[in-house]
Amino acid sequence: MAEKIIVVCPKCNKNMEILLELENTRIECAQCRDTFMAYRAVKCDQCGSFRHPRHDCWKCSPENDFAQKYREQKMQEIFQKLPADIQAVLKFESEKNAKMLECLIARIDELESSVAELEEQIEDLKK
Repeated sequence: MAEKIIVVCPKCNKNMEILLELENTRIECAQCRDTFMAYRAVKCDQCGSFRHPRHDCWKCSPENDFAQKYREQKMQEIFQKLPADIQAVLKFESEKNAKMLECLIARIDELESSVAELEEQIEDLKK
């Protein structure tokens, strides 16, 4: 049986098993149809998923736009599978929490201003 390796498309992150003899040649991704050099995939130290050896892990890298989009897409897929009444409750709670967060941020800004004013007054009193 011919030996195979795993490669990862650097564009869409599709894992593919290819024949060893195709390693380091240009191949076409079965998913996105982009062509790329078929480098042997490496395992991510954090999550264990395969990644292209010249790219950060698309699941773990927080600054990776693709990782963020992937997580958002997965959350959206899970959300869509929920019953409509649960979706409505979660949406309501999410909007309520966003409003509370805005209020908290505004209150923190007010308190920081007050603290700065009090520090100025203390300095004036010391003089």
